Amino acid sequence: MGASSQNLYHEKTMNKIKGYTLIEVLIALTVFTVLTAISTSAIQKILERYRILHTNYQQWYQIDKVCSALQNQTQSYASRAIKTAGNRQFPAFIGQHNYTEWTYVRPPQQQLARIGYLCQGEKLIQRQWTQVDAPERNDFQQKVLLSHLTECRFRYMNIKHQSSGHWDNEQGMNPIGVQLMLAWNSKQKLQLWFSLPPYTYEIQSL
Repeated sequence: MGASSQNLYHEKTMNKIKGYTLIEVLIALTVFTVLTAISTSAIQKILERYRILHTNYQQWYQIDKVCSALQNQTQSYASRAIKTAGNRQFPAFIGQHNYTEWTYVRPPQQQLARIGYLCQGEKLIQRQWTQVDAPERNDFQQKVLLSHLTECRFRYMNIKHQSSGHWDNEQGMNPIGVQLMLAWNSKQKLQLWFSLPPYTYEIQSL
């Protein structure tokens, strides 16, 4: 093959393997950018849905625990007043619109215990005393049960099935039910009733 024939063959080969033009590169980059944006948006939506589902699961799991605890503690209500330092006495049951407290029999040792629930800010808080007749009224442990609440309050039902946000201990009897009303930013609302048993443990104060 002569030199001229080799040059002609080389030129044809180079024409076949020529590179991409600038327009083709820009088009490819545009398509890649669009696909990346779509993928990122889809992934973000999936992660957001997972976060919402996880949050809802944790929330309802905690609500279920609160309901179980309240159910057990109200059903084990004990009509037993408490005393603190200075022989100051508090009734067996305390009921306010944002706070409730009572004595109950705690299993499995069937020991007397004192429990309280406080609606404060956006939280539902549980208080528990280390002993029934604690020398100091503030000698309790507390923990947050629920948070991010837009509503948290209690109501109490008397024997005539009338409800009120305050329980008057001068009536000489216990409420037959305690209502806990909760709401969240998501506009989810719950109205939970916990009935006290028709009988109660009658225990004399020490």
